[in-house]
Amino acid sequence: MPLLKSTNLTVFVDAAKLAGLWKLTAARDILIKAFINTKSTGRRAAAAEGLRLFNDKETIAFFYKLAGEDNDEAKRALAIKELSKIAPGQAAKYGADLLMRDTDGKDPHDLYRSFLQNPKASKALADALKGKKIPAKSATLGLQRAGTTGRPPKDLMNALRLAGDLKPMAQKLSKDEMVKLVDRVIKNGDPHRGETIYRRTELACLTCHAIGGVGSQIGPDLVSIGASAPVDYLITSLLDPTDKIKEGYHTTFVVEKNGNSHAGGLVSQSDTEVVLRDNTGKIIRISKADVKSVTISPVSMMPAGLTGSLREDQFVDLVRFLSELGKEGEFKVSAKPIIRDWVVMQPHPRTVDQYGHYGAAMFAERFDGYQWTPYSGKVSGELLPTELPKVRGRGRASWAVARFGIDRKGTIK
Repeated sequence: MPLLKSTNLTVFVDAAKLAGLWKLTAARDILIKAFINTKSTGRRAAAAEGLRLFNDKETIAFFYKLAGEDNDEAKRALAIKELSKIAPGQAAKYGADLLMRDTDGKDPHDLYRSFLQNPKASKALADALKGKKIPAKSATLGLQRAGTTGRPPKDLMNALRLAGDLKPMAQKLSKDEMVKLVDRVIKNGDPHRGETIYRRTELACLTCHAIGGVGSQIGPDLVSIGASAPVDYLITSLLDPTDKIKEGYHTTFVVEKNGNSHAGGLVSQSDTEVVLRDNTGKIIRISKADVKSVTISPVSMMPAGLTGSLREDQFVDLVRFLSELGKEGEFKVSAKPIIRDWVVMQPHPRTVDQYGHYGAAMFAERFDGYQWTPYSGKVSGELLPTELPKVRGRGRASWAVARFGIDRKGTIK
């Protein structure tokens, strides 16, 4: 009980978990107050986990009440996520409601991951989506997440396609259809437009792949894919990733004793834990004592239906871009030291208030409140201002702020 009053987050996290595991009734009110009143997201999440571990009617009623409230979306989403683990049918109703509001398709509260961890929860969400409409971007993201779970839940994927009104290209093409599509890629595909499509956030290409070492290392580096793979191979890999899985990029599927499951690339496995990297780059650590089984799934980490939001002409342009990578020309990564690995500044209230005092120098100050996120330039090194987040000043003034680093050896980083 004294440890639950600690200001040290690590101590509070462990104490909250133990309180739930031990069903310590005297701690319930402390955890409820921490969940409702704290401004620390880490402390609130720990309190939510502790409460969920009580796994009783009182806890379910508490989460269900919060899940239906509308005044604080972050609290509401956290209640839904915890409820999905112990009462998925009740959680799914409100989870579907939040997904209907996700017009940007970013799933800011990571709801999909919670519902995909357990077959009962994903089935409940599929049922809750019947007859509802959700934004196409949100449905596309859900399909991507569901497609990389190791055991894709077909009922949820079908529900997402219907709810998002998604009509993807066929995953399998006949020989004649393939010949015609290859011919169209070669004759009509525009690699410049294709690179812009490749960089779309909703397609998540940059989330998993690097080009010449710049970008994510989850999937294979695409630096020479066009020089080494024929066009029909690229088309098949996009439409049906499981048909062509590169060695070392299969999905590892881990099932815990409590029924929860995790999927991703295997980072390491020891006597004490299994470490995965999921398709968003997140590291997942599972204690070996909690593991029921570890299997290699025949499903690719690259989800099927990834290009489902594209028109056929856009798909043709994307394939043409990939087919040019590594060939002589403007889509071959230059041997010259071109800066393509950046971080960009996210909006912050300080820039609005202080620009008049400090000017542009404020962007270079060591201010802990600034958030810098990774950004990859185009193959040519060009930055696209339209892709960069806007940092506001007073009035209508705004900037896009990007930076790179060079270490003492002169290496760009």
